[in-house]
Amino acid sequence: MIKVNLLHDRSKAKQKGAIASGSQASVITGSGTAFKDIFGDDGEAQQTGGQAQSAIKILIMISFTAGLYYYERVQVKSNEAQIVTKQMEVEEVESLLADKRSTIENLEDLKTRFEDERQFIEATRKELISRMHFVRGLDAIQSSIVPNLWLTNITYDRGSYKIDGRALYKSDLDDFYGKLNKIPYFNKAIIVKDSEAQSQNGAYEFSIVTEAKEKALGGV
Repeated sequence: MIKVNLLHDRSKAKQKGAIASGSQASVITGSGTAFKDIFGDDGEAQQTGGQAQSAIKILIMISFTAGLYYYERVQVKSNEAQIVTKQMEVEEVESLLADKRSTIENLEDLKTRFEDERQFIEATRKELISRMHFVRGLDAIQSSIVPNLWLTNITYDRGSYKIDGRALYKSDLDDFYGKLNKIPYFNKAIIVKDSEAQSQNGAYEFSIVTEAKEKALGGV
């Protein structure tokens, strides 16, 4: 018969000094069999509770990981959708910029062409004005010609005239010169050459310079 003491009397254990620090179990030996104190069950219960807590923690970690993974996947898909949207917006902006660049290039080309046309028109206008001045001066000079006098050359340069000619008599040259100075279109004329040409049987060769008045030039 084997007898096991289920209740541990700590007071007796202290008196006898059989158990140190009141934490070790009594061992009863009978028929070659050893038994531990029932207090060992508390450790087993704590160990079981710890395993349960560990299992719960693992389950929580697994759930958290799964939730985090799902959240990350959702975020990735959301970010991918946003990226696609932004990419479409960027492409649209790039298309608008390309259109703007094309428009600007067209405007620059039109501006260049306009400037060329403006310069051409300005050059043509100046040429027309120059010809108009020459024609008006030529009409005035022609109206001053007297008998026995003829012109050999008329040169025009920006409002200035050089008149070359010959006259049979000195008086004819004087008459022509006087009439030329009475024309309102011209400033005072100057005779720069007055000599008798031997090759023309005593005819007088002359050169007269004059210029159109600034007011007359500006009025055309």
